[in-house]
Amino acid sequence: MHDLRSQFCIESPSTLQELNLKKEEFEGKIIALEEEIEALHDLKGQFPDIQFKIEQVKAIKSREISNFQAKVNAMKSLTVFF
Repeated sequence: MHDLRSQFCIESPSTLQELNLKKEEFEGKIIALEEEIEALHDLKGQFPDIQFKIEQVKAIKSREISNFQAKVNAMKSLTVFF
């Protein structure tokens, strides 16, 4: 089956490069979001009157991380088939 796929489904190297670049971009965004969540946690102590809002923003950022992580995982799965 792999031979059949290699005969008919030839992907260009540029597609694989684009996929890897996008994966790296998403991984960078994940790191930035994680750092932002840490900063928000630190701000809770400085601004106790808005702790609830800070927690809401942290939850939103955590969901963004999950979405980017799912995309990274999908891209990793795709590269296995190239």
